[in-house]
Amino acid sequence: DLDIIFAATAKKRKNFSSVSLDEAVDKILNFFPKTRIGLLFGNERTGLTSNELRTSNFRFHIPQFFNQPSYNLASAVLITLFSIYQRISARKDRFERDIPLSFKEQKETISLILEKLEQNKFIHNTNKEHVTDMIFNLFGRLAITEKEKNLLLAIFSKGIGPFQDG
Repeated sequence: DLDIIFAATAKKRKNFSSVSLDEAVDKILNFFPKTRIGLLFGNERTGLTSNELRTSNFRFHIPQFFNQPSYNLASAVLITLFSIYQRISARKDRFERDIPLSFKEQKETISLILEKLEQNKFIHNTNKEHVTDMIFNLFGRLAITEKEKNLLLAIFSKGIGPFQDG
């Protein structure tokens, strides 16, 4: 029932981009105030899996001075929420944007795009996992709105570009 999900990750991932905590807070505050935003944290020992990262629109990392690339869960949550709180309390201007679809609807849209890519043989057995991660990463960062969903589905349904027959 969330619209946008931000996932905290300490590990660099090949198929998923991440932003700094400051950039994540900026993105959070640029959404329409009624947008339902979730924060996803992994367990302290293993962090988040690729499948869990697919359930997020954005990934962020919390800076750390030492070589150990993780915080305990309570610290990570506290640092993140305090960063958001600080920025909200200091920020006076809030401009409205279109409300993103719920994450469930965004995921359904991405799944339809993946189906079209498979039908057009862009995705096949040897690249399916890699391309699926990259597509979720790319389109997840868009925080797709209803208008954007309609445009994307029209593009992928019309056979634009390399998908044209002949």
